[in-house]
Amino acid sequence: MKPLHRPGLLLALFLLLSSCAAYPEVLFARLSSTPTVPQPGEPFALEVMLTDSDGEEVVGLTLVARVVEAYAEVAVDPGANDAGSDAQESEYPEARLLGSARQGVYQGELGPLPAGSYRISLVEPAADREAATASGVLTLDGSTPVELALVLPASGGGLGSWVVWLVGLPLLAAVLVTLLLLTARKDRAD
Repeated sequence: MKPLHRPGLLLALFLLLSSCAAYPEVLFARLSSTPTVPQPGEPFALEVMLTDSDGEEVVGLTLVARVVEAYAEVAVDPGANDAGSDAQESEYPEARLLGSARQGVYQGELGPLPAGSYRISLVEPAADREAATASGVLTLDGSTPVELALVLPASGGGLGSWVVWLVGLPLLAAVLVTLLLLTARKDRAD
């Protein structure tokens, strides 16, 4: 292989890597509440600071915080849910988090929950791809502050993205190294 082909191979590798980097990336979320220590049975505000892998604030997304399940049996106040209520609501509340005036900060209100530990999921829903989801434990006991660090995985590439990253790139690297070693031996032999 002539030395002129090496830049062509490097350009092909660069183009492949840049097309893979076009997929959404991993997002880091820091979830907190106002008040810092929410009281059981009272609604409270959630705030999510969202950054990307470079530490840059992420704006323009729609986020939903969902309380998915209780980890232990939670005592329910019998007067909290009237038998005569017309609307049948979900067992656990969710909060739609909207962007605020501060870059990368999303805020919303979560309905009242009795004391206990709950699994809370932070979801970035999307119509054109799979939703990114991260979960953590929300403890409401009147003395524990709500501070969770969550990681939303990259989504959007689907199976094709994983095949490129896990199979295609190592295979391409092996082919490039093999070609470079064979041409180096051939050049030394001449």
